[in-house]
Amino acid sequence: GAPGPYGYGNYGGYGAGGDLGAAGQIDLRFLIGILRRRKFLIAGITLFVAVATYLYVSQLTPLYQATAQILIDPDRQNVVNIQKVEEGLSTDWLTTQTEATIISSQDIAQKVTDRLELERNPLFNWRLRRPEPSLRDVVMGWFTGADPRAEARQVEIEPLESYAGDPDFRARLARVFRGGLTVIPAERGRVIDISYTSTDPEMAMRAANTTAQVYIDNLKESKGRATTEATEWLTRRVDEVQAELAAAERELEQYRQKYRIAGTEGISLPAQQLSQLNSDLITAMAELDRVQLQYNQVQRLQSNPGQIESAGAVLASTMIQSLKVQEVQLRREIAELATVYRDGHPKMIQAKADLSDLRSQIQAEINKVAGNLKNERDLAAARVSRLEAAIAQREAELDQIDEARVDLRSLESRVDAKKQLHDTLLQRLAETDVQKDNELQRADAKLINAATLPNSPFYPRSTLITVMACIAALVFSVVLAIALEFMDSGFRSLAQVEAQTNLPTLGMLPALNKKRREEHPHQFATEKQGSLYAESVRTIRTALMLSNPTRPPKTVLVTSSMPGEGKTSTVLSIACQSVMTGRSCIVIDCDLRQPGLGYALGNVGYIGLGDYLVGSCDLEDIVGYDEATGLDFIGAGTGTVRPVEHLASPRMEKLLQEVTRRYQMVIIDTPPILAVSDALPLLREVDATVFIIRWEKTKRDVAKSGLKLALESGANIAGVVLGNVDVRKHSQYDYADSGYYYHKSYRKYYAS
Repeated sequence: GAPGPYGYGNYGGYGAGGDLGAAGQIDLRFLIGILRRRKFLIAGITLFVAVATYLYVSQLTPLYQATAQILIDPDRQNVVNIQKVEEGLSTDWLTTQTEATIISSQDIAQKVTDRLELERNPLFNWRLRRPEPSLRDVVMGWFTGADPRAEARQVEIEPLESYAGDPDFRARLARVFRGGLTVIPAERGRVIDISYTSTDPEMAMRAANTTAQVYIDNLKESKGRATTEATEWLTRRVDEVQAELAAAERELEQYRQKYRIAGTEGISLPAQQLSQLNSDLITAMAELDRVQLQYNQVQRLQSNPGQIESAGAVLASTMIQSLKVQEVQLRREIAELATVYRDGHPKMIQAKADLSDLRSQIQAEINKVAGNLKNERDLAAARVSRLEAAIAQREAELDQIDEARVDLRSLESRVDAKKQLHDTLLQRLAETDVQKDNELQRADAKLINAATLPNSPFYPRSTLITVMACIAALVFSVVLAIALEFMDSGFRSLAQVEAQTNLPTLGMLPALNKKRREEHPHQFATEKQGSLYAESVRTIRTALMLSNPTRPPKTVLVTSSMPGEGKTSTVLSIACQSVMTGRSCIVIDCDLRQPGLGYALGNVGYIGLGDYLVGSCDLEDIVGYDEATGLDFIGAGTGTVRPVEHLASPRMEKLLQEVTRRYQMVIIDTPPILAVSDALPLLREVDATVFIIRWEKTKRDVAKSGLKLALESGANIAGVVLGNVDVRKHSQYDYADSGYYYHKSYRKYYAS
């Protein structure tokens, strides 16, 4: 990352500084380094899993598996070309799946257990098994000398006859059998694999073959049973339909007789009568109209006596016409007599009297014609009324017949349906009688590969399981190793520090081995000038002096983020090396809360800096001298209740000025800046600050937080030191400084 306002930045992740490539890709050398560093973890996990897997697999009971194959092959033969009662199976994928489910059903399992008599097999009938001795019985047998298996053999077995017929026992036995059955249909075919797994190889073979055969027999029995049931049902239905047909025909005939209907298509007698009555009604109504017209004419002309003779009915009367002829002749005679005689002449009077009588006769005849017309009119009207009544009656009868005809058609349809059903059932009964022959029944599946006796167990596959477990353990351990490596939150190289802090580094201080841990590091560096530790201290001191070539720092403050990172030992080691170069040097313990300088130099309980800051003594009173190293020092003293205020006081500033004037180098030991703020006021008062980070232990975020706080407080950080480095372990990393101290070519330069 870019530097911050104090020249500090790049709060990157673990990969910075060489762990990851520039593009964020993991470096192969880094991964190999992880495997090399974590080789014991990887090997331990893998070996443990391998041994545990082998021991576990060796205790497993071997299982044998036998497989039989059947082919779904629908029966396509049709010897007599008749429709089968039960159609063959379909050849689609769904049918194959369905049949596989049927094979693994409880019903098939029940038939297989019966055929194999599994109730007599201890592998399936748990009641025939003698109890296995418990671990406690075996252990007790070792001490008592008793044979626990002999005692188990003496346990009485319940007689098979007492529970063999129990339905619950048989159902449970079938479920036990199904536990070893596996039915797998082919994804792209009509083949079904029937596999059985058992501890007995022969039992596995028999179970697989028997299951296949039971399924095939079940298909054949299903066809035969369906044909037999169909024949019996058809026989009953033919008898029932025949009786129903006879009853329907009787009901139809009775209905026809009741309503005098010959058939649904013929014309009934009431309809014929209605047609004739309608014809007669038309004739009668015409006659009534004619007579009514003549009667009305006569009635109208009677009011005009002179015109009555012109009426058609009058003209049609022969009597009236005869009287009219006589009237004409009599008028002619009267006319002739009038030429001879006068009106009073007896002949004239007689002639006129005869004419008057004749006219009276004509009028009487006319009245008779009118009366006849009235009678004819009344008769015609009566006839019309009678015909209309008869027609209404016939129409009512026809309406009833029409309603009856609807029911009649229903009865006829029912009879026709019964006849058709009867004929169909008779034909189908004849066909099923032919199919009852067992020779025509063929199953829709066949056994294509019978199960054979397995030569070796299919489970457990000890070698494969062990190898797979080892591979899984190896992968897991490698992933775990990488995860642990990436979860490591500490700094492991100077390159990491520089990449993630943008600050320079001064060097690394190796950790002392177990033999030297009781000795203080500065003493070891003083005694062993050619040692790796001493050379590391000199390297750090040199880098510190060169951090500002124009003006090497005289006052140096050493701090860290957390306690226990090696500040005091670093301060003393650098100071001792400075003294050995002939430079005057003094160290000051500013950790007034948890002083460590006095313990390291064997000067505990004397007055020191704390006493000076509170004004209870002078500078000359607190300066001590260590004869073993020739080093001047100022201890923490008896302490103070307000260390921050005293360290930031003018008296402390005056002390620094005085010791800087007297000594060529002043090194200050301070408390961790994240724990307390005691060191913060001093950061601006010194020429340079050395920041200690413990190798691998101090978390990066913690170290960076301490550095950030120091920079924000105005510190001039000369560089960072990685302390307490395990050089042997550090050499296993692929950092640029991995072989800095431990490479074989460098060892000859070090005394130890």
